[in-house]
Order: sequence, then structure tokens, then C-alpha cells
Amino acid sequence: MADGGKHVSDEVYLARLSVCANCPSLDPERMRCLEKSCGCRLKVKARWRSESCPQGKWPSA
Repeated sequence: MADGGKHVSDEVYLARLSVCANCPSLDPERMRCLEKSCGCRLKVKARWRSESCPQGKWPSA
């Protein structure tokens, strides 16, 4: 892996964003998670293998 395994595959990345798109905690204008324990920019967070959904909704990397 060119990134040393830090990022998930494009398939996992898109699956994560798909889950977020259907989540009531999404701020769609800013693509941010509104969970108190998160608040992240999802287009960035969803790329990182080390990250997870605070509600446990993302598929495994």
C-alpha cells in the first residue's frame, strides 16, 4: 500500500460515506457528523483506517 496502510480502500471509503448520507446525525451542507463525541469532517475521517463511526455504523476496514 502506497500510504503504508493508513487509508481504507475506495470501496470502504464510499461505503462509509453512504452510511453517513443516511444518518440523522449528518450535517449535509458541511459533511460533518453532529454526534457530540465526533463533529468530524466525514470526507476526511472516512478515509482513515484508524477511525470509526461513533455510533458503530461503518463497515469494517
